[in-house]
Amino acid sequence: MAASGWISRSSERQIHEGVLPERLLIVGCIIGLLLLALAAVASHLAIQRQIQQQQSGSVIVNLSGRQRMLSQKLAKSALRILSNSDEVILTGALQELHDSLRILRETHQALVQGDNNLGLPGKNSTEIQKLFAELSDTYQQITEAGERILIHGQPFIDRSSVTDDSLSAEGLTAELDAEDDIHRALQQPDVKTAVAVIIEREGRFLLGMDRIVSQYTAESQEKLEQTQEIETLLFYSMLLILLLEALFIFRPLIQRVHTAMSALRKNEQDLINTTEKLEFTIDELRDAQENLLDVEKKAVLASVVAGVTHDVNTPIGVGITAASTLQLHTREFSEKFHQGTIRRSDMESYQEVAVESIEMILQNLTRAAELIANFKQVAVDQSSEQRRHFNLKQYLDDIVLAMNAKLRTTQHQVKIHCPENLELDSYPGALYQILSNLIMNSLIHGFEHIESGTIQIDAKQRDGDIELIYQDDGCGISYDAQKVLFDAFYTTKKDQGGTGIGTHVIKNLVETSLGGEVQLSSEPGKGVRFSICFPVSLEA
Repeated sequence: MAASGWISRSSERQIHEGVLPERLLIVGCIIGLLLLALAAVASHLAIQRQIQQQQSGSVIVNLSGRQRMLSQKLAKSALRILSNSDEVILTGALQELHDSLRILRETHQALVQGDNNLGLPGKNSTEIQKLFAELSDTYQQITEAGERILIHGQPFIDRSSVTDDSLSAEGLTAELDAEDDIHRALQQPDVKTAVAVIIEREGRFLLGMDRIVSQYTAESQEKLEQTQEIETLLFYSMLLILLLEALFIFRPLIQRVHTAMSALRKNEQDLINTTEKLEFTIDELRDAQENLLDVEKKAVLASVVAGVTHDVNTPIGVGITAASTLQLHTREFSEKFHQGTIRRSDMESYQEVAVESIEMILQNLTRAAELIANFKQVAVDQSSEQRRHFNLKQYLDDIVLAMNAKLRTTQHQVKIHCPENLELDSYPGALYQILSNLIMNSLIHGFEHIESGTIQIDAKQRDGDIELIYQDDGCGISYDAQKVLFDAFYTTKKDQGGTGIGTHVIKNLVETSLGGEVQLSSEPGKGVRFSICFPVSLEA
């Protein structure tokens, strides 16, 4: 109890000393991994933001460059309108002016207010908003001037330059009239003023767009540098987290793993040593069990010898008595014969004594020879453990006969019910050992406080198996004892020299030698019943 208490306290101390640091290490490891995950997510978001900014900046720069190109196209178109009188050229210049003005307005609105389709967020900085505000008047003047030109030239924009009757005199005259009309319409003072405004304001517009592009580029570069600083900070943060984890988490974990591996190797070696000791102990127990089996077999043989000696002494004693009687009468008859006083009656009397004595001697010597032959067979079966053919009924009788030395001193009876022609191909020595152990258990345990008991052995064949039922009407076996009855060295008579291997040997012999199985059923006060089932002929 003291040792158990010390082990319990030691285990609790190890739990308190080991579990808490392990939990702290696990929590620290989880926190470190979470921080690494957050840093990785933040780095990913920063990279995505940088990519989006670069894409947006590229679009803005491209669109700003297109605005410069469109303003130049507006100026060129306006100059072509003033310097040409050909209807086709004027119509093309008006169409180009119309398309350029439309794209210029859409792009300007996208740059100022944003456009999701173009990837423009519309969140311009204060400086860019200020630049757009400064450029607003110039933009308005250019677009309004373009609108005034389009108002005068709108009727001629969608008009076809070539018709089917263009080669006829009437068609040629109509074409010349149309050229005069569009030329006159575009030579109005208002158109000339609008063209002058576009040409004059183009330089300011280009200069303003250059400033806006430069500001966009500077802001993109600044954002890029900020993003790179954030990425650098996140990178060094991740390195710092890894370093801290390596110092305060992974290093202690590695040390604990190393300690655990050392402990495991030590435990493994201890286990190997313990296993070797157990194997050695098992070998010793097996040797001891074999020695006990040999002792028990010798005890059984000794009991058989004692029984057979008593049984053989009786017919031999009767034979000796008959031979002595015959010897005495033979001497008397020989004396009378030599004296010449022999009579007929003496001849008849001697003849009767001789015949009776010879018959008695022959019968008893035959009985003694049978007893000795049975004993010899039982002894051979016990010592050699050889497989052979034998008659079950006769062998059961021989077993009971061999146990007469034990049964003769009691009032117990053994009844055998077995067919006369039941032949087996098995191990009779094992069967003898099984039944002799069962009979001895009944005599020692079952009939301990019973003067007159009955042992009944029933044998019958079912298909290719033998069902052997051994039962007595003794005191029975308790339910607790039934659970461990077949265990080795279990006995209730240890103080009286019991070895506790009898029933264990029974189960072992039934299963290994006879190739069968044994089942026990018993109730306290109602005797015991062993059901043994094994094949008639063992497989080769």
